Order: sequence, then C-alpha cells, then structure tokens
Amino acid sequence: MTEENAKLCHFVSDLHLLASRSYGDGLLEPIREAAAQSSDFVLGGDIFDFRWSTLGSSRDSVDTASRWLRSLVEDFPGCRFHYVLGNHDHHSAFLTSLDVLSGEVPNFEWDPMCLRIQDTVFLHGDVADGYKNASRLKLAREKHLDEEPKHPHWHLAYDAVVRTGIHKPAPRLVHPHRRVVRRLMTWLEAEGYGPSAGVRSVYFGHTHHPMELEYRGVWFHNGGGAIRGQKCQILRVHHRSGGS
Repeated sequence: MTEENAKLCHFVSDLHLLASRSYGDGLLEPIREAAAQSSDFVLGGDIFDFRWSTLGSSRDSVDTASRWLRSLVEDFPGCRFHYVLGNHDHHSAFLTSLDVLSGEVPNFEWDPMCLRIQDTVFLHGDVADGYKNASRLKLAREKHLDEEPKHPHWHLAYDAVVRTGIHKPAPRLVHPHRRVVRRLMTWLEAEGYGPSAGVRSVYFGHTHHPMELEYRGVWFHNGGGAIRGQKCQILRVHHRSGGS
C-alpha cells in the first residue's frame, strides 16, 4: 500500500443484503477494490437486513451475515474495517457475532452508534427520524433486538411495491435534505460531535437519498441505498482539516 493509499478511507451503507429488494451483492467487488486501496473502510449500517431477510430465520440470517463480513475483513488485513450499526441490522445475535469477530480479527471494530476519525463522524442516520440523543435511539432500536424476519406474505407485498416503482420518490418526501441535516446536527451536538468539537464532515445512510450538503460549517454526505430503483455509491471520505 502506498503512502497515499494509507490515508484513504471509504464509506458505504444500506446494502440491505439478505432482502429480496436489494442489489447489494452486486457491489461486493467494488467494495473489495476500495478496501484494497484503503487504510480504513466504514460500513455504515443496514449492510444486512434481518427484518426483511429471505432466509426464514434470524439464526440463519445472522450466520450468513457473519460469514460474509468475516470473509471481507480477513481478505484485507491491511485495511481496518469499522462497522456502525443501523436499524435493520441491530439484532442481538448479530451484536454477539460482532463481538466475536472484533475479538478474533485485529483489523475489525464496531460501534452501535457512531465513529469519529479525525474531523469526520460516521453514523447510520436513523437519528433523522427524530431521535434527539443516543438514549432515545437506543430505546427505539431495542424494540427489534430479537425480531424474526417478516412472514413471506409481507415479502410478496413489499416486492410488489418495489416493482411498481412507488418507493422511488419516498426518500425525498420522507427525508428532505434540510430537515435531515438539522436533525443530524441536533443529535451530533447532544452527543458532543458538533462543529464546536472540530467536526467538519459527516457520513451517514438510512435515507437512501444521495446527497452532499453543507450546513453550519459541516459537510453532510450520503451515498444512497442498494434498493432496486435507487442509487447506492461507495464514497471516498474527505477529511477537511487534513488527511485524505
């Protein structure tokens, strides 16, 4: 790895692997190519979707997700992988598997809420739904800690909606950019990650709506989501006060 590559960091979120509506498997090779060039790679939540998994049980889903993640991390020992949980992969059995992986593989770490590297913060972004601090977000997520995947009838209904394309404008309607960045800023400041703490960039997911927007001196970046009919990007991270 060159000196330049040693400073590279990439971010991706919302692959929603295991769900029928996802095309995230098609991004595995680009993810691997980015990891081969980087010193850090942040997986920003909802990489897996245990709520809408087609595998029939949370046990099979978590086992499959754990193998996928371990394979990726072990194949690139020169890249440090950081996993930040989202709302669809916040499952008790998966949390246990993340603890096991972080204890066995030196280039892997995870956090349930957020991560800071230099002047940049990474989080999933479900705080955009109106959770003003980490305690409220934790309570909301814990409602689904031991949830089994949806019944196949729900999958059929969801797939029908995706085929119609009705879901395509939803991210812009539910999560307009300005509202999202205001809510993220409220949460970040409550948790000590605001601009007064030297934060200059924020990378997040959840909304499935690509964006790059400056608000109160902080740049907010979203790469979208790997849901059919929507766009998902692997983002190269730009630290604004030095670094890559």
